[in-house]
Amino acid sequence: MIYPPKLAAGSRIRVVTAASPVKPGFIEPGLAWLRARGWRAEWDPRGYRTEFYSAGTDEERAAELADALADPDAAAVWFARGGYGVGRLLPALDRLLPAPPAAPKVVIGCSDATFALVYLLQRWGWVVFHGPMVAGDIGRGPASFDEAYLAALLERRPVRATVTPAPLAVLADGRAARAPLTGGCLSILAATLGTPYEWETKGRLLFLEDTQLKPYQLDRLLVQLRQAGKLDRCAGIVFGQLPDCVPPAGARYTLADAVRHALEGLACPVLFGLPSGHCGAPSLPLALGAVYRLDPAAGQLHLEDPDLCPVS
Repeated sequence: MIYPPKLAAGSRIRVVTAASPVKPGFIEPGLAWLRARGWRAEWDPRGYRTEFYSAGTDEERAAELADALADPDAAAVWFARGGYGVGRLLPALDRLLPAPPAAPKVVIGCSDATFALVYLLQRWGWVVFHGPMVAGDIGRGPASFDEAYLAALLERRPVRATVTPAPLAVLADGRAARAPLTGGCLSILAATLGTPYEWETKGRLLFLEDTQLKPYQLDRLLVQLRQAGKLDRCAGIVFGQLPDCVPPAGARYTLADAVRHALEGLACPVLFGLPSGHCGAPSLPLALGAVYRLDPAAGQLHLEDPDLCPVS
């Protein structure tokens, strides 16, 4: 894997609007937080524009994303927000950037940006970050994301070994598994199947998160991944918090029951409740491509990648 440089005072950050348009009330506080850390954050107000569902045409958004990724003076490419539109840009990235830039960058986003994260992880071998976006959790304020953990991880300062301070729920027991982490938004990952950008899972730990799915919709996505062979070969699974994925009134099952039902018979440990991406707790960043250890006995996901950052 190719690791990005650490961010430091003066690092230049290209904030890109590759999906839906942003709102002033969120982008401005988000940019202010980046700049308060001493980073030079740049954002094109073109991101206010609307073309169908997205912030400008596919050509405009693809050009901005490709230019940011190739920019030799930029240390990071940070997604402004999710919504919809990044998946439409992947063929253009093939065309505009047929080979990876010489210098890797910190790339961070979640939700619809999962398309780009998986692309860069698998096509270029870059370690990328599933984490809070500028006009998303960061723009909502410090209660929405873990400021200290995010900054320490990107600046390569010591972080706690356990990703979450409290244990996660154990839905399926098993032996601890140590492997590279991959994943992101479940519905986006499922949307890659059958395309040239299909998600790879063999031998990896999987992080799966989403929001506002009815339990049967969650089951349908997980069954799709199982039938595509994406879950039978993985080393372990850790779910996000799945906010607003609640059973209907009067249901005789919980959300955890629904997940167990969908994954019945799967021979790997499964944990639940990691706050990253869509979540109801301060959002945490995850380094996709880096090595983690999933430990069902402790109910923990541990970061165990010395090439990424020191561990306290």
